[in-house]
Amino acid sequence: MKNDVEITLWPEKGHLIGDKVIPGDIVAITSMMVTEHNGRLQLESTYLTTAFVNPDMPQTIDHINRIKETPKNFICKATIKHVHQDRTWYYVLCSKCGQKLYPQQQNNSLNFVCKDDDNIIPNFRYCVNATIEDPTGSTDTVFFNESMEAILNITCGDMVNKHADTTNPKIVPKLIRSITDTTRLLNLTLKNDRPIVVNSVGNIASTTDTQSTSTVPGTSAFTPTTPVPKSTISKRTVTETPAKDKKMKVT
Repeated sequence: MKNDVEITLWPEKGHLIGDKVIPGDIVAITSMMVTEHNGRLQLESTYLTTAFVNPDMPQTIDHINRIKETPKNFICKATIKHVHQDRTWYYVLCSKCGQKLYPQQQNNSLNFVCKDDDNIIPNFRYCVNATIEDPTGSTDTVFFNESMEAILNITCGDMVNKHADTTNPKIVPKLIRSITDTTRLLNLTLKNDRPIVVNSVGNIASTTDTQSTSTVPGTSAFTPTTPVPKSTISKRTVTETPAKDKKMKVT
């Protein structure tokens, strides 16, 4: 269950958090006092209060690692700079069991067979590798079936049957290569150690403006930040200017 807790750090403790805390950071605070404000319980700092941002302890490290493993979804406006050649641009599933089919060369053409089923209909699905670019940089990504159908307005099955070299699935059809240098609104998913995936694609009014529209505050489109373990324990000297009381809300 989600609950918000308001925490007040009075002037002598305001420096413990600092101004570099970002959403996703973990803050451990000790020796707080429970008070009530406007009918709601809150926490206030005391003389013994101290605070640690992303403390180096097993529980927080495990939590930060879980955050890093969580897929990050965001939207950006980007230009498709390059469609990778000599890469298989589709895969094939069995119409009966849904398993991946395997190519079998026969009479100068490719047939697809399932290890479990006979008399199946191949279900062709796009899997196009490309490089996209926005003002923050460039990255490799994969356009899967729904995104490619939205761009090309043609199913992968029709693309294979009408425009592809059926003897070599690594020759990318000209119609797919034609999306190079076009700018789109891309819905992306990023997960550690895996390619960035394009989930869906939208058109934009102008193809000259490639300003990122990342939905992750404070991050670039292609490199959303993840929490980094750190500690911000510090003490002020008596010559420092006292800080104002600092309030934060913890979820």
